Amino acid sequence: MDDEQIARILAKQEELGMGGDEILLFDDDVDDEDDEIEARPIDLNSFILSGKRSMKGKQRRQGEFPRAAALADAYDGFDVMDFDRPVLKKKPKGRKGKLILDDVSDSELEASMQAAWENDRVKKKERKQEREVLRAQGLLTGKHGKPDLKAKYKEGMGLHALKEELKQFLMSDNTTLALPPMDKMDRKVVHEIANAFKLKSKSAGNGAKRYPILYRTTRTTAYIEHTFDAVEARLTRRFLPRNDVGGRRSGATPRRSGRGGPNAGVSYRDGDIVGGSAPELGVENKGRAMLEKMGWSSGTALGALNNKGILQPVSHVVKTTKAGLG
Repeated sequence: MDDEQIARILAKQEELGMGGDEILLFDDDVDDEDDEIEARPIDLNSFILSGKRSMKGKQRRQGEFPRAAALADAYDGFDVMDFDRPVLKKKPKGRKGKLILDDVSDSELEASMQAAWENDRVKKKERKQEREVLRAQGLLTGKHGKPDLKAKYKEGMGLHALKEELKQFLMSDNTTLALPPMDKMDRKVVHEIANAFKLKSKSAGNGAKRYPILYRTTRTTAYIEHTFDAVEARLTRRFLPRNDVGGRRSGATPRRSGRGGPNAGVSYRDGDIVGGSAPELGVENKGRAMLEKMGWSSGTALGALNNKGILQPVSHVVKTTKAGLG
């Protein structure tokens, strides 16, 4: 073997990724007379199949691949023909979500790994349940650290809930407050309340998913209970139903009676609270005066010290889209 043949073989080995100074590619033909091994350079294009040679019906010629031992040495003993490698095994059905320890022979190590894996799964499940609870309460903040009111009020929100959200917003450092989707009349109520606190408000979204957004400005005032109550007294709506959930709602005003009388043309819309617009009983009311003499004051619940009642009266929400008990 001359220097030219050695150089060509080493160059071909370099192309195949079998770098080094040792000759790994040899011809199988051995000259018995002088006991010399003849090396024949292998063309890279001759044993790497091209698109034309991989066509159906074409056969590879014999003697164009390097020896298996040479390839094994080049890949550090990695057997490319080993089809029983774990990475090639398909995961059996029914084992998804389970820890596979087929290759672990130590029983103690297997038990320890299984216990650690199960403990991790339990903690992950608990964290997921906690997030679901927070999401249902609207306490799970979004990307910018703001509460998701759409998840908190899935069916809608009353003015009492709106008061609490507005109070928390004005006491926080947030600059915007996005409320759940609602119809045009409900958004108008929100805009009036926002205007009383010098908040900028506008609506965003399309169709049934249109919702109001409140923006803090330099003229925005602090939260004052009396200011909210004054605006609330002018409103006739007491429940702001969501407009993007449920079936088709009758948002229009019900048909008015054609007859005359003191109640002609007066009716409730879907979502109104019966008696919600009634004013608060004044101090001249005898019933209120009697309760105040018994120790009651405005904003407190009725009952003994250890048996407090409710702060808000039980409300009856008008539903014109359903009939009967359902």
